[in-house]
This record gives sequence, structure tokens and C-alpha cells, in this order.
Amino acid sequence: MSPAARWLVLDGLVPLLGANLAYILMGIAMRNAFDKDAKEFTFPLEPAWDPMAWLYGTCVIAFQLGSTAVGSNGIAGTLFFGIAVLCSFQLMVCMHYRAREQTWKPPRSLKLTALVAIVAVLGGGYVFKNGASDDVRKGTAATASSAGGHEEGGTR
Repeated sequence: MSPAARWLVLDGLVPLLGANLAYILMGIAMRNAFDKDAKEFTFPLEPAWDPMAWLYGTCVIAFQLGSTAVGSNGIAGTLFFGIAVLCSFQLMVCMHYRAREQTWKPPRSLKLTALVAIVAVLGGGYVFKNGASDDVRKGTAATASSAGGHEEGGTR
């Protein structure tokens, strides 16, 4: 598995969706163990799809990517920090509405916003990490070839 793919799975998808998947698996296990003679089984799936949690996770991942990218790719670092700031502001607005009304539920537009942020950060992170691993491989190859005295382009 490439370093970028490993990052995508272990540092991207698992933190964002791991708890959701565990919650759904718990519901399946509870359903399997449910006494059929008892009252009707209920297990709400809505908590597994919480866009506020997705925004928080995306904010953290974007901030980590931004702090990594700022030294090697200023544009990518700025974009990741920008996404982190936007996710933070969206979260603050959500917290404001939830504090005003305890029954507030995230609207569909927030779920779409969170999904777009996730795709942008994970997709951008994969591209950035893939480029960074390519640069490391190229740098290693260039160092090895220059150590052997076989520089490309010759010497003057």
C-alpha cells in the first residue's frame, strides 16, 4: 500500500468514519441478540450520520495537513488551513443554534456541506501525500545518482 493510500485509510477514513461503522456494527449485534418475544426492536441510525462530528474531524485533519504542507507547499497549506477555518466557523454556528434550541437538528444542507468538506480534505490530502511521497522517492533517487557522480545534464 502506498504511503498516500495508507494515510487516506488510517489517518483519514478511520478517524472520520470508524465510530460510525462501530455504532452500526453494534446495532447489528444488538439486533442479533434481541429477544424476539420482547417488545419491538429499535435502534436509531441517525446518530451514526452526525455532520457536526464530520465537520470536527475534517477540521482536525485539515489543520494537520495544513501544518504539514505549509513548509513544502504553501498553497496547499493555505487551502487546508482555509478549510479548517471554514469548518470551525460552521461548527460554531451549529453550536450556537443547538444552544438556543435543544431540539435543533442539522439540516440537509449542513450534511451536504460536511460531505463536500470531507471529500475536499481527503481528496486534497491524498493528492498532497501522494506528491510528497513522490518527492521523497525522487529526492532519494537524485541523491543516490549524485553520490555516484552520474548527475543528469553533465557538468560544465
